[in-house]
Amino acid sequence: MSITQGIVENSARTAIAFITEWFYRTYDTERHKLCRFYRPESQVFFNGNRYAGEAIDAFFKDLPRSQHTVLTIDCQPVMAAPPQGDLPSAIMVVATGQVSYGNDAQKPFTENFLMVQDPQGQAGQFYIISDNFRMVNN
Repeated sequence: MSITQGIVENSARTAIAFITEWFYRTYDTERHKLCRFYRPESQVFFNGNRYAGEAIDAFFKDLPRSQHTVLTIDCQPVMAAPPQGDLPSAIMVVATGQVSYGNDAQKPFTENFLMVQDPQGQAGQFYIISDNFRMVNN
C-alpha cells in the first residue's frame, strides 16, 4: 500500500483540527462530552492506569478541572487497511504540552492517540481507539 502526499496532508489537517479545535477544548471546558470521541472498544491509559468502555467517561468526569496548553502536534497516517479516498484507515497523533489539574502548577505531558475511521460515522470521521496520556515528571 502506498501513502500518497494527499493522504499525508489530509492526515495532518485532520489531526491538527482534532487537537486544536476539539479534544483539549472539550477536555477543559465540557468534559462530560469527551465520551463522543471514544467507542465501547476504546482504551485510555492515564499515567499507566487502564480504562475501557464506560469506565472512560466515569474516569474523565472524576478528574479535577484542567487547563491544557498544547506545544507540539505530530501525526502520521497508519495504513492498517486500504485508504478511503485521500484519508488513511488510521492516524497516529502525538501531542505534547503543559497541563494543570485543579490548583496544581502546570506540568509537562505527552499524549498519544490512535484514531481510526468510524465505520458507523460519516466518511472521514474518526474516533479514538487508543489514548495514552503520561505526565512528565521533572
